[in-house]
Amino acid sequence: DPETWIIQKNTVTGCEEVIAKEIFIENIRTISRAIEMKLTAPSLIKVFDITGRKIYETFAEELNYKPSSAGIYHVIVGDKKQRIVIVK
Repeated sequence: DPETWIIQKNTVTGCEEVIAKEIFIENIRTISRAIEMKLTAPSLIKVFDITGRKIYETFAEELNYKPSSAGIYHVIVGDKKQRIVIVK
């Protein structure tokens, strides 16, 4: 079942970690100057502006972020999954 993932406690850090095969971006869109994204499992989401400055960070399964201005933004999920989002 791809909707199932296991939460296990990391013995080194004591933190609970979500163990999933892959975290997929199910949907990403920009509506009325907001970046909306849905993931298959909670993950660290970071938003960077065009200069590479981090402007937002959250650990969640969904993102609903409204940047202060239009432009090109980079959305990075976890360590590697990157999407370029153009906000008009």
